[in-house]
Amino acid sequence: MLDVFNILFERYGRQGWWPVLAANADKKSRGFEVSTGAILTQNTAWRNVEKAIKNLSDKNLLAPELILKTSVSDIAECIKPAGYYNQKAERLKIFSEFFLGEFDKLKEINTGKARQMLLSVKGIGPETADSILLYALNKPVFVIDAYTKRLFSRMLGVDFKTYTEWQDFFHKNLEDIEKQAEMFNEFHALIVEHCKNACKKQPLCEKCSLSSICKAKIPNA
Repeated sequence: MLDVFNILFERYGRQGWWPVLAANADKKSRGFEVSTGAILTQNTAWRNVEKAIKNLSDKNLLAPELILKTSVSDIAECIKPAGYYNQKAERLKIFSEFFLGEFDKLKEINTGKARQMLLSVKGIGPETADSILLYALNKPVFVIDAYTKRLFSRMLGVDFKTYTEWQDFFHKNLEDIEKQAEMFNEFHALIVEHCKNACKKQPLCEKCSLSSICKAKIPNA
């Protein structure tokens, strides 16, 4: 597992994720923006999320207090680029209430309890919860997304059926890493970058820096 990380790091360098617009914001504001992005990125590409977050920022709505004071229709109009905008607008309102009342508690409790609290919020599933835990709260959970599954199912020939099985695979193989949260953050960002550049849906194996250790046998790649 570490050899994959080292090869990708050598190829792409430090990624510095999660990307945010409010780079100079305080930790709480940044935490809300990251959480908003994690909710909006469900079933859409990140470039669409960036447009939606910019729209919220331009309308001065990138704060939980302001989301709660704004109608669902006005929020939906801002986040149209992210798709499922009416549903996501309602989820942002629900999460904003949670953020104001409970979010600070997540910093003080262990990762497992924090994850359960997030999963209890309507519209928050495992991938979204883990993105918030890792990128907003710096807690050591490995985010499993479509990029991660694509790369490792091809490269190692693994085919886990559930989110939990995938995540356990990473946690067990990286359990001795120091500064786990920082490493998980960087590793996941490198996976995303590699899948955008080489391990695409139609892979560009000739560009792949992992080809020497990849088990995939993809015709005409």
